[in-house]
Parts: sequence; structure tokens; C-alpha cells
Amino acid sequence: MLVDELIITQKQTKVRCENNVKLFYTDILALRQQRYSDKIVKQIVFSYSWKAVSMFRQMRRFKQQLEDQEALDVLRRGHRGVLSLIGDDGYPYGVPINYFLGDDCHIYMHCAPAGHKIDALKKCDKVSFTVIEDLPEQDDDFALYVNSVIVFGKIQMVEDREKVLKSAMELAMHIYPKQKEFYRDDLERNKDRVQLLEITPEHITGKKVHER
Repeated sequence: MLVDELIITQKQTKVRCENNVKLFYTDILALRQQRYSDKIVKQIVFSYSWKAVSMFRQMRRFKQQLEDQEALDVLRRGHRGVLSLIGDDGYPYGVPINYFLGDDCHIYMHCAPAGHKIDALKKCDKVSFTVIEDLPEQDDDFALYVNSVIVFGKIQMVEDREKVLKSAMELAMHIYPKQKEFYRDDLERNKDRVQLLEITPEHITGKKVHER
């Protein structure tokens, strides 16, 4: 494809590479002719940034690995996953939880303002988050195909109340799109108590598995 004009934006991002913290520049190419949206540009930034992190293991069965965009699409379609933290006495703590993937490619989820999750993230903000997607059954095959995605990243409580309420409504509409009025009223009544968690991904892997 011939491109008449490229808009090049440099994003300076800190990345931990093995035991060293290095600075790298990601060139984000947005095609003016194609009128790429801010959402697409953010995805391009995100895709390059997680590839630059080499401290995470590469997938052993690489032939089953999903492309970056496919992994993001699985996360975008899903609404329930398992959040894994380091819990009490160093025991892993995995909890099923609803979520949605924001336009910034961060993962947002609702939580209580206190409890095991909050205690755990205050001690260690490193988490993993797993989503599984069952694919349609094949008429000529008894075994299922399954997409799975694992996100490694840092988690934090969202402090900006405006962002909390906006993201909480987005989460509700992602799961129950026909209940806008109900959740709008519910958020208005509980706006001072609503709490959200945000995962900033550092590494993502996706896999397509044939269960036979």
C-alpha cells in the first residue's frame, strides 16, 4: 500500500528489561489518509510496549499463540475473568470477577472498598488476569476449541471519582446493555461508595487450544 503521508509520534516509555530499567521509544505510525482514530493509535502504542518487555516467558507452543489483535479482541468480548494476586501468607488468591477492557487497553473491574483483594494489592501490585472464551462447536468434531488470554500487569485502585463513576457505568453497560436506567440510578445512590480497580498490562499472551 502506498502511503502519501505518515504522522510519527514518539512515545517515551519506561520498560523493565531483565534486571535493567531501560528507556525505549516507540514510533506510532498513524495514517492520515486512513483517518486512524485515537483508539487505534492507543492500541498500536500498547501492542509495541508489551512486546518490548522481555522479562516474561515466551509461549512454548508458539504455533497456538494468538496474534496481538486477536488477544485484545478476546479481552474486549469477554466480561468475566480470574484475577490472581498474592494473598495472605504468600498463598495465591484467585477470584472470578467481572471486567471490561477500556479504550486505553487497561482492564477495569468493580470491587468493595475493603477486603482480601485490597489488602493483597497494597502488599504487592503485581497480578495476572485470565480470560477463557469457548468457541462454537464443530459439527464434525467432538472436541472444543478454546481461546485463552493471560494478562500480566500492575493493579491499582482508581482514585479519580469522575473516572470511577464513568468506568463503573461502562462496566455495567458492557455486561447488561439493556439496563442503563437501573444502573444509572444505582450509581447515583451509591456514588460515594463505588470502587474500581485498574490493571495496567505489561505483558499479554493468547492461545487457541483444541481440547482433544
